[in-house]
Amino acid sequence: MSDSDVTIQGVMRAARDARDARDSDSDSSDDESSYVDKMNFAKRRQSYRSVLSETVSVNPSPRVSTYERPNRIFLINRNDDSDVVVQTNRRRALKVVILSSFFICIVALIATVVVLVSQSPETPFCHFNDGDYVIPSDFETPEVLDDLTPLEYYDVKRFVLQNESMGVTNFDSASVNSSYIYMIDLLLPNKNETISYLDGSHARPSRDAIVTIVRGNWNPPIVEEYIVSPARNPQSVSLFKNPSNTYSVIPYESRPLDFIDFKNLIPFVINKLTEQMYPLLVESFGLHYHNCTSGVDCLKIVDKAPYERKNGSRKTWFWLFPDVEGYYLQPLGLSFLIDHTSTSTTEWKVKQIIYNKVRYNSVTDIMKAYDDKTLNVIHCRMCRKPNKYMLNNGRGLPHPKVGPKLFEPEGKRYSIKGQRLIYNLWRLRYGMRATTGLQLFDLCFNGSRIAYEISLQEILVMYAENDRQNTVSSIYHTPRLLGASTTELVKGIDCPDTALYLNSFILANSENVKAFKDNICVFENYGAQPVARQQINTFDNGYESYRGVSNYHLVIRSIASMWNSNFVFDYILHNNGAIETKVSKTGSIRATFHSVDGSSYNSPTVDHVFGEINVDLFNYKIDLDIAGVTNRYSTIDLDLDSVLERNRNPQLNIKTQTINKESIDNIHDANKFQYHLFTGASEVESKAYRILNKSPVPGSLSTSGKSGLPSWATNPIIITKRKERERSSSCIFVNYDSLSSINNFDKFIDGDSIANEDLVAWVTVGSHHIPGSEDIPTIQTTWNTHSFILVPHNYFTHSPDVNDKDTMVIKPSNDPDRKYSMVIYGDTHETMCIPKSRGVKQYDGVHHDYV
Repeated sequence: MSDSDVTIQGVMRAARDARDARDSDSDSSDDESSYVDKMNFAKRRQSYRSVLSETVSVNPSPRVSTYERPNRIFLINRNDDSDVVVQTNRRRALKVVILSSFFICIVALIATVVVLVSQSPETPFCHFNDGDYVIPSDFETPEVLDDLTPLEYYDVKRFVLQNESMGVTNFDSASVNSSYIYMIDLLLPNKNETISYLDGSHARPSRDAIVTIVRGNWNPPIVEEYIVSPARNPQSVSLFKNPSNTYSVIPYESRPLDFIDFKNLIPFVINKLTEQMYPLLVESFGLHYHNCTSGVDCLKIVDKAPYERKNGSRKTWFWLFPDVEGYYLQPLGLSFLIDHTSTSTTEWKVKQIIYNKVRYNSVTDIMKAYDDKTLNVIHCRMCRKPNKYMLNNGRGLPHPKVGPKLFEPEGKRYSIKGQRLIYNLWRLRYGMRATTGLQLFDLCFNGSRIAYEISLQEILVMYAENDRQNTVSSIYHTPRLLGASTTELVKGIDCPDTALYLNSFILANSENVKAFKDNICVFENYGAQPVARQQINTFDNGYESYRGVSNYHLVIRSIASMWNSNFVFDYILHNNGAIETKVSKTGSIRATFHSVDGSSYNSPTVDHVFGEINVDLFNYKIDLDIAGVTNRYSTIDLDLDSVLERNRNPQLNIKTQTINKESIDNIHDANKFQYHLFTGASEVESKAYRILNKSPVPGSLSTSGKSGLPSWATNPIIITKRKERERSSSCIFVNYDSLSSINNFDKFIDGDSIANEDLVAWVTVGSHHIPGSEDIPTIQTTWNTHSFILVPHNYFTHSPDVNDKDTMVIKPSNDPDRKYSMVIYGDTHETMCIPKSRGVKQYDGVHHDYV
């Protein structure tokens, strides 16, 4: 038997003896019992102590420390007044109190948190989705003014390719001596038929396509336009000839510079040219082209204006840059003119070379001068690396806090169905044209049509160059396809996080339809100042009333990236019936190689970079229909009375003049204050809209007389009678045809009556730009924004903001317990939820084939 077993048995024996002794003494007298109890207690106490001592000394338990209370079996016969029992009970009670207090504190803390949370204002995340406000276009049943759908594009393309009489080749396999489709676009239907259909009194007009085909395999080669009808499941094709064109046939040399040209220019001309000039390129720049290593020593070659077409020839200038980031700010002082008129690439050749401001007639001439050491060689080793100012890396200190963001606490107040947009009292349609970009149609306010069409027509940028033999170069951007140059918009930068982002489809200068992801955004903005405000004060330092209207408006935006320039196009719909059109220029300046003798044609920026002085012009078409299609045009001039009386101040007076005929003489002076009004034909109600040009054409152009430019480029506003054939003020052939002008806008002004007719306003905004160091690496939109606005004038019976729901009225209160009474008609100015910021989670930036 082990020592532990002996110990346990001894303890149990002592316990039995104590119990037997207690039972045997239970019949004795009280005194005797008391005496015996005391004696037994002393014996038991001594016994327990010996047992405990023996137990601890023999084998302590690994689970119970010597400081813990002994097993209850040892105290089974102790009285309540014993020291051990009292101490144990006290410790037990203390534990209970401590544990109870702890649990009570925990419960109280939890209850406090619950109460505080329940009483705090709830600001959950918004659960609005874009799908709640956008119904996508139905490709099977598009609306009459919608862009062509991918199904219609491919139906038209297939119809033309499968028609043997058309003799057209696929774009990917075409060459300059082929017939190929350059572009397919929607042919806008007749306006009167379209309005009658939209107003419910006419059958739906046919949706037709206009197809531009380059005929390089014909003799002579030409360009033709065809109408394919209908666009979905076509049945017919017919040649389209615009009677407003200067020529009956579009010259082949006038076609835009396209992918087919570049596909042949590089191997047949540019590679051979740079290979012949290899020693000069390496010594001058440490760079070359035909066998370079990408990212190390390569050149980049880009086309530049002016584009030349004289006496049936087609010539294009190209200039060289280092293939580095921000290359467009580092021209290398070398450019060459290529004649690519012929449909045979073997006849393409270099006509001129400009190196370090000196002209040479051939590669042979410049290389002979180099070999004879008579050439003034450029040594630009720094050209191999990008200038630190030209890198687009962020260099500023990070902001300690995130900037403010735009969000809609109760969801969007506008919706889109297909290409129809609804915003408060506004109803309109939008489109994206391959050539001219974003455009609006059928703009109605409170049920009344204000305009049938508002659209960009052309961007003209004129640069002053260093070369004195060619001091001005003009670039028309429609041939470069403004719509097909729109880019994916970056969420949170290009447009707010909460904007709706829309896609477009275009088939131009490519084999397949291109899907342009998120190239249009729509969002409601807040103007950060009231659109209307009136507070009437009293003479006792008080006030009678306050009324303010929030400046909410809807913005429809797209951005086109055109080589070095980026253009931000905005159409803004105000809740008071005004329509604002705004364009901002950013991107890069057009730099030139430093030249001492060219300082009057350019402006220094940083280091050796000089920026070319330029003029930017943006021409828009505004087809207003005020109180009906027929309108009249009038001007209100503000003049000063001639003062004959002494000591009398001159008085302002107005002079109203109605213009009855188209005439260049009716075009107003940019330096003169005028109102330009489109008024409804009704003599009873003289409802009108005013055209306010905030950025008129620079004075140096408007007063320059005949400058070889179309009249819209030299005048802020021109009014003509609307004709179906006069659809646009420019065309895709203008860059190679600027002198003879296939689409001659000046012919639009032919003396027609404009009294009570369907009228069109051609509005041009623009400005000069003298580059400075702040334009490196990018131009700022802050001071490069141009706009005009269409404003109601006697159109409403009262101020339109009276009915605006975003209005607040405050008045002193008659209640002595309140200082004021406030009436909010719309916005409660309370945030119901917080939107989740989307930010730039992914960005593609590439136009993909839609197949």
